[in-house]
Amino acid sequence: MCDTQDGWVNTEDDNSGTWYYYENGEVATGWRDIDGYTYYFNKPGGSMGWSKEVDGKYI
Repeated sequence: MCDTQDGWVNTEDDNSGTWYYYENGEVATGWRDIDGYTYYFNKPGGSMGWSKEVDGKYI
């Protein structure tokens, strides 16, 4: 049996790095609704997007 990573991951121990979100062991990309909030994860790579316009919405 293999464990898969799910949930939020930051590239730095102090959370100052890049944020990613994993679903079923794979990095999320595009728009995602998580715990009542909507987030955008860059394609490719899955880093959390910010300070730009995507699909007519400023994030």
